[in-house]
Amino acid sequence: MLDFAPNTKELHFDLSGIPSQKFESLFAQKSIYGNIISFLDYCPHPKTIAQICAPYYSLTVIERLINGLVSR
Repeated sequence: MLDFAPNTKELHFDLSGIPSQKFESLFAQKSIYGNIISFLDYCPHPKTIAQICAPYYSLTVIERLINGLVSR
């Protein structure tokens, strides 16, 4: 799962093992939006996903301020 909320990182879990009533609890409290990306018959290594997401975590001071304002 990838989530747009301050100071969050990608999460890895088996969606088939989570009851649909619990989906809401997967997202951080200050989430603005989130994306659940699922694969059929493919399980990427967490390091691979982290490498893909890494450029989005290197935010400038301005981007952090904007994210903070948007998340309110």
